[in-house]
Order: sequence, then C-alpha cells, then structure tokens
Amino acid sequence: MTNAPSPGTGHVFVTRFRDGSWSAIWQGEGAEAASHVDFDGTRDVVVAWAWAQPAATRRRFDDERNQYVPLEPE
Repeated sequence: MTNAPSPGTGHVFVTRFRDGSWSAIWQGEGAEAASHVDFDGTRDVVVAWAWAQPAATRRRFDDERNQYVPLEPE
C-alpha cells in the first residue's frame, strides 16, 4: 500500500477475477497518479470498501463489455 489519494479525487476500480476472487484499488490521477490503496476480499466486503472510500468515482469491470462501468449502489 502506498499513500491514499486526496479525498474527493481519484477512482476506485472493482474487479472480479476468473478464480472468483475480488479486488479493488483506489487510484489517484494527475500529480497523484502514483497514490493508491489496494483491497482484497469477498465481493460484499470489496464493494462495501469501494463505497467507503472518499473517491471521485467508483467503477466495476464488466466482463460482457470488457470495460469498466459505473459501480451502482445496491
């Protein structure tokens, strides 16, 4: 883990891997591009973590579209 991006900045990306594991990263942008925080766990725990971060946006990887799409609240 490195330093977290500033609150209100950066993007959280949630990914489900082929082996069924889940991961998220809150990554900065611009001057804070190297700033990031990684988190792994079950789907529910990772999604909850993603929403708890004060990031600008949250996205999840959509296998069908092969791209990140907005993470919708449940």
